[in-house]
Amino acid sequence: KPLPNHPAGKPNFMLIDKAGAGGLVGMNYLGSGAVRADGMTFGFFTFNAVAPIVHDPGLKVKVSDFAFIAGVSQYQAAYGRTDMAPGMKKPSDIVKAKLVYAAGYNPSTPQDTRLKITLDLIGAQFKMVTGFRSSNDVNHSILQKETNFTTSSMPSFEGQVMPNLVKPGIVIPVWYYETSGSKPGTFRTSPVLTKQHVPTFADVYKQVYGKYPSGPKWEAFVLINDIASAMLRAVMLPHGSPKEAVDDLRKAFAALPEDKGFVSDYEKIIRTTPELV
Repeated sequence: KPLPNHPAGKPNFMLIDKAGAGGLVGMNYLGSGAVRADGMTFGFFTFNAVAPIVHDPGLKVKVSDFAFIAGVSQYQAAYGRTDMAPGMKKPSDIVKAKLVYAAGYNPSTPQDTRLKITLDLIGAQFKMVTGFRSSNDVNHSILQKETNFTTSSMPSFEGQVMPNLVKPGIVIPVWYYETSGSKPGTFRTSPVLTKQHVPTFADVYKQVYGKYPSGPKWEAFVLINDIASAMLRAVMLPHGSPKEAVDDLRKAFAALPEDKGFVSDYEKIIRTTPELV
């Protein structure tokens, strides 16, 4: 709601829903020529940083062709059903589970990639169940016992998971993905999730093995997680958009953290301060 107050002329906005494939549907729509590159249409969607690296056939456009406007940084939290055999009473019980059915969106998404790496690192027996279109679909699968483990970004975790799944005892928070700090070997943690007693993945790993994770697989996870967390959502204009539109939108998004109405709404929903890049 606050965004139209910041671009020149205070334009009206109309939303077009292009969900699916962990953001790839939206990226393909924006970059395929389906919309005119006149500065009047921009995309705001989950950014899949892995797809161009692995040459995912589901990505039909070149990411480098877009004009990047802004990004939204957020943490990702994992949770699992409490009745996951033989039972989940604490996060470290994940290694005792007979089989973890982890819900994802697309094999190349950061969501799926991080799930696979962390479950493998900690030694859990797991199977990926991918192809869900949205976090609502994922959480519905958790409720229906089709899957028993997944991760969500902060809006879904705070708005849906905590009140509807954690509070009734259907799931417990298992871990969240910390991000690299300003100095090598240090990590940034979430004050909100720490206050809710959600441990980091590294802390759960230490509970299981008595030491923090290390090695090439851990380093690969840290790289992917840092990219995905720093740019969880991306704002883009299609290739060829006027420079004036690019500059104006960048200024508009840069002004949002100073907009008291936006910050207030964001903190009510996400329960943390907005981080835009």
